[in-house]
Amino acid sequence: MGRTNFTFDELKNLIHTIPDEQLPGHTTSSVFSEFSNRNKRQFFGSTADYHPENIQEAGVVLLIHEKRNIPYLTFIKRSVSPQDTKHSGQIAFPGGKKEIGETLRECAFRELEEEIGIQIPGDYNPKRLSPFYVFVSNFMIHPFICLQRDIGQYKLDTIEVDSIIEAPLTGLDTYYKIYKSDMYVRNNHLLQVPHYQLGQHQLWGATAMIFTELLYIIQNHSDE
Repeated sequence: MGRTNFTFDELKNLIHTIPDEQLPGHTTSSVFSEFSNRNKRQFFGSTADYHPENIQEAGVVLLIHEKRNIPYLTFIKRSVSPQDTKHSGQIAFPGGKKEIGETLRECAFRELEEEIGIQIPGDYNPKRLSPFYVFVSNFMIHPFICLQRDIGQYKLDTIEVDSIIEAPLTGLDTYYKIYKSDMYVRNNHLLQVPHYQLGQHQLWGATAMIFTELLYIIQNHSDE
């Protein structure tokens, strides 16, 4: 296990030097993987509803910025909406569905600006994490890490976003422990759901697994 405390510049240099072929994918936490396999039928319904040829693509941004020389990661809490029966009220990264004619990178940057008002320079080259397939919505999520020292003020699209959660990327070995608790999701009782605790918020599911890969590459590619 490597370092767990970083300045913004140290983390920026670390992340941009990790080769893509060294990304571990989403097997970095057996706790999350085992839960996903155990609950697919209960949570996602009949496998007859699974149509891989109709997979849609989405881009999300892991926005890392600096506050008092400490790197912080931006999460959003999605607004509660009766139209969104799958992700309403959940903790997520800013992002959304890819539109016709745009690249995944363009999609992620556009959604970031639309949802929380943060614009990434068009020539910025983000670090990509491993794509993640979400059965419940039949989406392939493509995560992009963007490190921006100063992001200015958030401007939320309140239809999409209820609030911002900023998580410090420091003290990784003690701050981000995996807990388990029962949850009720869309009238489904899920047993012993692994999650991170972000203040009063529980981070679980696809966003937690993407976050786990970020934590893994930080801790396993840093100097002792």
